Amino acid sequence: MTEADFLRIKDKVAGFTYNSLEYTDYEDIAGYEIKKESDNIILISGFHREADCIHYHWAANEAKQVLDTLGKDSRGLIEFIPDEWVNSFEEEGFIVRDVWKDYFLDSLIDIPVIEACELEEEFLKENESKEASDTTLACKGQSRGFTGQTEEWIKEWLNNTSNEEPVNKAVLVERRGKNKIAGLVCTGIYGLQSKKGPIAWIREVTVIPEYQNQGIARRLIGKALGYCKAFGATRAFLTADECNTYAIHLYESIGFRPGPEKGQIDMIRE
Repeated sequence: MTEADFLRIKDKVAGFTYNSLEYTDYEDIAGYEIKKESDNIILISGFHREADCIHYHWAANEAKQVLDTLGKDSRGLIEFIPDEWVNSFEEEGFIVRDVWKDYFLDSLIDIPVIEACELEEEFLKENESKEASDTTLACKGQSRGFTGQTEEWIKEWLNNTSNEEPVNKAVLVERRGKNKIAGLVCTGIYGLQSKKGPIAWIREVTVIPEYQNQGIARRLIGKALGYCKAFGATRAFLTADECNTYAIHLYESIGFRPGPEKGQIDMIRE
């Protein structure tokens, strides 16, 4: 799929009742292919490297249009399923993989600013990307839908040469003996033109199992918020699967609150 194809499809999906492409950029699916494009259905597929399976994006008005186009033999992950479609997909062998809920911290006024120079030892270096990836993979499956990240993804997150949002991207780590990474958080800033102010994005909060329940995740999130505040962030955002009660308790104790939307439902057929 070329970028021109992608831009044409992005314009076209506005004419459908439902679609999974609203928050997707071309770079996310540059290697995907268009399986079907008509007035009733758009279906795009490719390999999702973090989930390690076939991945579908789509636009349609009815669940049947998507299911008929997929066929009974297709396997893989399909995202942003409307709540009213879940039963139809379950009848065809799909199961709910995760329900991602948005959480917001509306103000960083009580968060101390942390200048980048104060975090020099906590910044992940590019040559540590493999260890950082292994840290996230050590937590794979602890939260429904969390697959960890590849070394390539970590390196891409550290790449701050683009002017596209998020900006000021960083990976902050907490270490233990012999500089072993015990936990990490990825962060960056988006919404630079928002009237409410730029938003600190908190994601990939992971702590190796043997170091969990020691306050590492809380400290990492606090440092990420302080780092982003130093670059002008006034509020913060993260997502959590609705079943991840431990993480949700942590986030809410920091001040995050769930947004009004039901959440992103992703389903999979294996």
